[in-house]
Amino acid sequence: MDLMYISSTVPKMAINFLSGQKSISFLGCGVQMFFFLTMAGSEGLILASMAYDRFVAICHPLHYPTRMSKSMCLKMILGPWTLGFVNSVAHTFYIFHLPYCRSRAINHFFVTSQPWFLWPVWTPGSMSTWCL
Repeated sequence: MDLMYISSTVPKMAINFLSGQKSISFLGCGVQMFFFLTMAGSEGLILASMAYDRFVAICHPLHYPTRMSKSMCLKMILGPWTLGFVNSVAHTFYIFHLPYCRSRAINHFFVTSQPWFLWPVWTPGSMSTWCL
């Protein structure tokens, strides 16, 4: 799982280091953010599934085969990946549908969702514009 985190950020970092270009395109930022958030959300939920599995194995060892049936194990595998995917789609879709007032080239190789909310600029209209 941790190798998937690295595979979403390190290739762009290596390209930036070797080429000297220190920016990422708007589309590249969206793709990177989507995959990073998918891995982050899925990892947390997979760890919770693993904790539940160990809880049942330690606290209810005689009930383990019935509580951890094949269908339950399948749900515990597919559930985190599905929820991680849905969560990352929602975050990426929301963030990239905000209007921005500057260039869409971002001077970073690593993109997360928090910095996007740091630069609000209020316009006379009812919608805010976000600057990078």
